Amino acid sequence: MKNKMALLVLLVGLLWGISPRPASADLVVNGPGLVLMVDGTDHNGGVATFNIDLTLPVPMYDFGFVSGNVFTPIALAPNGPASLFGQYTFSGGSLVNFGLRNNQTSMIYTIADPADYANQIYSGPIDPSHSVNPVMTSPYYNTLAIQWDLNGNGFNPLQDAGLTMTYAVNPFDGMAPAPVPIPTSMLMFGTGLVGFVGMSWHRIFG
Repeated sequence: MKNKMALLVLLVGLLWGISPRPASADLVVNGPGLVLMVDGTDHNGGVATFNIDLTLPVPMYDFGFVSGNVFTPIALAPNGPASLFGQYTFSGGSLVNFGLRNNQTSMIYTIADPADYANQIYSGPIDPSHSVNPVMTSPYYNTLAIQWDLNGNGFNPLQDAGLTMTYAVNPFDGMAPAPVPIPTSMLMFGTGLVGFVGMSWHRIFG
């Protein structure tokens, strides 16, 4: 009996050792933000090509990115039930606002919008010394998973949009999170507000 139990424990241990386990996240961004595309020390001359694997609950969405008010879709081909696959080349140093467009309502969900952002999960850190454009001082990553909670009930891979993006060829290209830049108009408004408060303070207490 003891020998059988020991054999069973050994078998379970071996199966656990060889079974695939999900890669742990190195960095999770639970909030709005952009993605910085990082070019590494390779032969590709300042651009980074990435594989894109997108899973959607229904085929009503286009995936792409938003620049200004313009949505640019990325061509992805069917890759099984409710799954799309393709490649896209970004310029090194680009700040990308990824988005989904609902083709029925024309509503666009972006990763930089505080109302409908997606969680960004980075894994596979790359040594920052391998970055050439822009020069990084902290690790960047070769894999990015984006999770859109489309129904507001928490991310569910069967009901929401999940995206995985990895470099296609060059081992030193990657991505890093970037904060959403403050619009110039908001910055000017904030500066004016500080000045107004300062003048009021001087009138009252000066």
